[in-house]
Amino acid sequence: MSESAAAVFDRLSTRIAATDTTVHFRTAHVLGAGIAGLVAARVLADHAERVVIVEPDGPDAGADGEARTGVPQGYQNHSLLPGGRAQLERWFPGIARQAVDEGAVISGPEEIVLFVNGAVAPTPPTMEMLNSGRPFLESLIRRRTLALPNVEIVTGRAVSLTFAGDAVDGVRYTAGSDEVVAGTDFVVDASGRGSRLSDWLEQGGWPRPEQERLLVDIRYLTARFKRSSDWTGAHSGVYRFTPEHTPANGFAGAYASATENDEWTVLLAYYGGQHVPADIDEFVARCRDLPPVYAEAVSRTPIGDLVPYRHPDSRWRHYETLDRFPARLAVVGDAVASFNPVYGQGMSSAALHGSCLSGYLGSGPDLDAPARGFLDLLTVIVAAAWQISSGPDKAFLGVAPKATTVRARFRAWALRQIIAASNRDAHVSTVFRSVSMMTAHPGVLASPALLARSIRANRRAGRVARAERRRPDHARPGSVPAVMSATLQASALAAGHGARVLFSGLDLVVAPGDVVGLVGVNGAGKSTLLRLLAGEQEPEEGKIAVSPPDATVGHLPQEPDRRPGETVAAFVARRTGVAAAQSSMDAAADALADGAPGADDTYAAALDRWLALGGATSTNAPARPSPRSGSGSRSTPP
Repeated sequence: MSESAAAVFDRLSTRIAATDTTVHFRTAHVLGAGIAGLVAARVLADHAERVVIVEPDGPDAGADGEARTGVPQGYQNHSLLPGGRAQLERWFPGIARQAVDEGAVISGPEEIVLFVNGAVAPTPPTMEMLNSGRPFLESLIRRRTLALPNVEIVTGRAVSLTFAGDAVDGVRYTAGSDEVVAGTDFVVDASGRGSRLSDWLEQGGWPRPEQERLLVDIRYLTARFKRSSDWTGAHSGVYRFTPEHTPANGFAGAYASATENDEWTVLLAYYGGQHVPADIDEFVARCRDLPPVYAEAVSRTPIGDLVPYRHPDSRWRHYETLDRFPARLAVVGDAVASFNPVYGQGMSSAALHGSCLSGYLGSGPDLDAPARGFLDLLTVIVAAAWQISSGPDKAFLGVAPKATTVRARFRAWALRQIIAASNRDAHVSTVFRSVSMMTAHPGVLASPALLARSIRANRRAGRVARAERRRPDHARPGSVPAVMSATLQASALAAGHGARVLFSGLDLVVAPGDVVGLVGVNGAGKSTLLRLLAGEQEPEEGKIAVSPPDATVGHLPQEPDRRPGETVAAFVARRTGVAAAQSSMDAAADALADGAPGADDTYAAALDRWLALGGATSTNAPARPSPRSGSGSRSTPP
């Protein structure tokens, strides 16, 4: 794939309606009527004369608000992330408004309280959640899908596929006591975590995909309560921990959402099963120990029972690595990858998988060849969601692979800086949580400017914490100086060429925001003055001061001074000081990755200098550890 993963993600996550609706098929089948299957059916409706959904729970399952048999996690707290909502709006225009009209609740940033490690964290202005029960939302999507004239649903359980040569040509399913073999031109497997596609491929003589598993063993408990009409506080509460702060009792988080029917849906999650509340009374008691939104949510009589759910493992079936794969076959949703639900990516991923299918079918593919183009697109979305969920889980469980290279250690440190700053700085929080909300690819976290801002935010927080520890009890907390631009002051400067005086007694102040032009004939001393101000040459008399003392003064001389074989980008980087700053930063990164004392401060200063000189916007390579740490072209976060 020539595009970067981040560019592919941006293209797939568009809200713009698909324009290529070329009809490729007479009949297409979708196995499963969960969110992934319904969105896939909606996409196929643009490309097939007839779309048949095969669903064991039948067309009316979940219409009464109960979770379908095939979705055991359906009763648990669900909120649709902004990334998923954008995709549903793409395929079902106006669906969010329809959901609200029928009782769902949209929580804007001012109605969401976010807690990380027990403390309030900034709520990004883009954090807007659609809150409802999973059956409610699924039923709405089903009604919108089945309203399409060329989409229908049959009650049946798929038991195998049939093949003709190198392509799928039929679906075998049971309907009651009958077995049906339906001819087809295209099949999408959306049958969930229990998908048997791997078995069907193996039975048909095709290779079986490798399955990646992460043993998580997380337990969920959800209860519903009547919502008070006089509550004026938040409509959503998100209470999370970073891996190193997860309590010893395995408490993974708590979620409270105002949902349809004037209800609260409240969830508690725990790794392992030792400390899970035993009954509704203990559940309520634990919620009352959390911030006020949780105490409010459980303040009235429970509706129904306390419902548990266990997620034993996260799974990723790597169909994209198979050297042989049947034509006219795709796979979406949990049938490909299922994640720890605590991170909330499931429904949004499923909706994005539909956009992968649309992108593939709209590209004019060779339908008699394996759908490699689809699998490539799908892998970008799955890998992004997998990274969001499996990274913290591996860290908490102690199974994360140790960083063995300088590059890997540096990236781990940088990500820790960004995560820490996301709980302190509104801008970093917005960027970081755009990834977790599936509106941006993890590659956006590789921005040097974002890392620099994160380092500064964390250093400011450290200064505040140290000052707080030192201050007398009666003293007021001191303020932290803001990051300032530099001021340059020259006093009584003098310079010349031999006996010739260029200037003397020169005083100059350049304050933040000032723009100063030098005008004079050739030989008047303009270049000499600039070299003096940049610290490249010592004055004959006078002095130059920069405030703050560690500020950087860049200098781009007018003389070309090109070197043999030097590119324009390398020339600009050298003459502006970006190349030297890059070398300093690389050395600091090596020291940082090797655990040298004080290396974090050295790297922070080097990165600030690199950014101040324009490194992030120059044609030079972005900030990175030195070349000895390895190489690669994949778009990854720091």
